[in-house]
Amino acid sequence: MATLILNNDSISVQLESEHLIVTKHSTEERQTLPLKDVDRVVVIGRPAVTFAALSRIMDKGLPCVFMTKSGRLRGTIDTMKASHVSRRIVQYDRFRDPKVRLELSVALIQSKLQNCRRVIQRLCANRSLPVSDLGEHWVDFQGCMSELGGCESTDAVRGLEGIASFHYFRLLSDWTDTSCFSQGISLSPHVLDVRRWTRLMRCFRLSTRT
Repeated sequence: MATLILNNDSISVQLESEHLIVTKHSTEERQTLPLKDVDRVVVIGRPAVTFAALSRIMDKGLPCVFMTKSGRLRGTIDTMKASHVSRRIVQYDRFRDPKVRLELSVALIQSKLQNCRRVIQRLCANRSLPVSDLGEHWVDFQGCMSELGGCESTDAVRGLEGIASFHYFRLLSDWTDTSCFSQGISLSPHVLDVRRWTRLMRCFRLSTRT
């Protein structure tokens, strides 16, 4: 799915027929994006999006997410078209079952950690470094993955996800200088670093898909 991410306060977005006109005023750069190529919109910070553009986005049934610069969710626009109502009702009914919630949580976190493992393996392969030389953080990360199947609650899944994420980011720090991540920022350094690492690795995964 093609996601349009607006993450600069100097950006303005206007509607022109069936196109979004994105202008970056700091450089006078102008880009035309056909709405048919956009599946969702993410607005980060305070870019200027006209009401006409938002209205067309809603008319197209495109979900729109609003977030702060620090990554906190502000809200969403979801048109909830009639074609999805019955599907949503079925989903809500199913998620009342704790067993279903647990199975889905395990599957989602398993996939997330598998993606993280692939990133580490690729970094090692690019450096001709055996993963066996990564040490205790790699061993503990693998241990978290193997324990997921035995979780008896979603809280246990959440706990393993947090522990695995800690070891994952520690492994990444071996290859990247993170000393500049929290300079001049009022957020707690470890919170900021995790958020920025997450954004970085999302970009990495998108750029390495085949």
